[in-house]
Amino acid sequence: MNYRFHPEAECELHEAYDYYEAKREGLGGRFGGAFREALTRVLQRPLAWGLLEAPYRLCRLNRFPYGILYEPREGEVVIVAVMHPAKTIPSDAVARAATKQATETATSAASVPRPLTRHKFATGIMNSNPSCEPP
Repeated sequence: MNYRFHPEAECELHEAYDYYEAKREGLGGRFGGAFREALTRVLQRPLAWGLLEAPYRLCRLNRFPYGILYEPREGEVVIVAVMHPAKTIPSDAVARAATKQATETATSAASVPRPLTRHKFATGIMNSNPSCEPP
């Protein structure tokens, strides 16, 4: 199954990675690994996690207070938000999905690498240069 990011979700993932890496070297890589594990679970069983607000579902990361808010579609998953419960209001993330389309580059689940550095993390899971500026 393929997946793609809403542009703001991609920025949230970069920001979370950078935050944890700044806290302690290597912690960003652990966060990336937890994200990759959660994404793999979502891609294997996209309907396994509870509805937050139809059709959006939330899969929580292990060991980190984040979740992947996503919309399962035919043959793909659209990642709407990489959300921290204290920083992202779910209704705002759902509203963003309704107003903007996700990035057009679909990525195969088989290509999700084990993120060790920001460069490998960025090139394997996300675009390497997302535009994280507010619209």
